Amino acid sequence: MSTNQREKATRFRMLHDGPGAFVIPNPWDLASARLLAGLGFQALATSSAASASAIGKRDGRLTRDEALAHARSIVDVTDLPVSADLEKGFGDAPEAVAETIQLAAQAGLVGCTIEDATGNPEKSLFESGLAIERIAAAAQAVKILHRSEQILVPDFLGGVQNRDLVIHYESAGQGEAVVLIHGLGANLAFWFMTIGRHLAQQYRVITYDLRGHGASSITPRGYMLPNMVEDLVQLLDHLGVQRAHIVGHSFGARVALAFTILQPQRVMSLTIADTQLRLTGRYDPSFVLLFTFLTLFVVSMALGAALTGLMRRRFSKDEWQTLLNDTTTLWDASWWKGR
Repeated sequence: MSTNQREKATRFRMLHDGPGAFVIPNPWDLASARLLAGLGFQALATSSAASASAIGKRDGRLTRDEALAHARSIVDVTDLPVSADLEKGFGDAPEAVAETIQLAAQAGLVGCTIEDATGNPEKSLFESGLAIERIAAAAQAVKILHRSEQILVPDFLGGVQNRDLVIHYESAGQGEAVVLIHGLGANLAFWFMTIGRHLAQQYRVITYDLRGHGASSITPRGYMLPNMVEDLVQLLDHLGVQRAHIVGHSFGARVALAFTILQPQRVMSLTIADTQLRLTGRYDPSFVLLFTFLTLFVVSMALGAALTGLMRRRFSKDEWQTLLNDTTTLWDASWWKGR
């Protein structure tokens, strides 16, 4: 869930939690959505009949893709929270309803309605047990899609616990865990504005605000790397995550790398970007060797890719193949000669 979508969801929830009722109108196209927003309404909701009529279909005849595409168009033209009439969830099974909820969130919606009507004249309503399962599956899908909470972690200064700090985090999606660590001056929204929301379609994406950033507490003595690594350890323990893919950007890459050194058994993969590595005598020689190897590997891969791209642009396909063959022959001859 993007930052803007999260803000809309908060506003929509506040409308429901308020002391009085609120009116939520049904736009049928982009113009009506803008008109209703201009009249001062605080939220909008699509209507299955209006959505269908907008493209020349009868109520109940829209496909899920058509309904969500129409909802997304309403979301994109206004800053108001938008809920959607998703009929019976475009499927009878609880799994189908859960999938619809996930797709609705990706369309930018912050609410929806799921009906108990089957669409079958001979049996107009779902049995109560199945109806409950369908709504429970929808609710669980929402929990999986987005979880925003805070935890308290101990802050140790000079080996003495000073106070507890609040670490704000969010969790979205399901699957193998991917931890995204932002750099200095940023916050967790850095990731969901780029790759986080895409990764959440296949993985459980965990983002958090480093101490002193975003909604996390400010530490009184600046930013100490060992404490930040411990923050990540505490967060993963809190979430019950034993192993994860660790991704760090800028200073976050240093946190990711330090975490990998101290907790290698919990790292499924390590990805670092746009950072600088500075080695000191405080690290074990084996760790220094690891740093050196990773740095040389990344640099060599980048140079190789750049050189390959340059050569392919310079030579034709036949010339490129001839060059590869000649280089391989030269390498083999030099290797045997050396022996």
